[in-house]
Amino acid sequence: MTGTNHFLVGAGIGLTFSQPVAAIPLAFVSHFVLDALPHFGVEFDKKAGRRPTFFGVITKIDGLVALLLLYFAVVSQPWLVPICMIVALSPDFVWLYKFSIQEKFGKLPPAP
Repeated sequence: MTGTNHFLVGAGIGLTFSQPVAAIPLAFVSHFVLDALPHFGVEFDKKAGRRPTFFGVITKIDGLVALLLLYFAVVSQPWLVPICMIVALSPDFVWLYKFSIQEKFGKLPPAP
């Protein structure tokens, strides 16, 4: 699932629930609910020895859109909305480490 999708669901939860005690855990759980749905993914290209260029383009566009959404939420919404957006995306922060350290930015195949 793209970060933009997680951010949008987190924003929706932050706007719907006014109590942080309900909204923040629900935003966290929403991440796993979204990841259970079929979604965007790109396989490692063994022949080329890296992920396709398409993956990098999509990831950069998604990151830019997600940062813009977060910026607008911080500027225009109560504090709960940006917090829920970040919490909804937070389980994917593990992939930053895996992708940058273990896969050397997509140049090595993913570990099992």
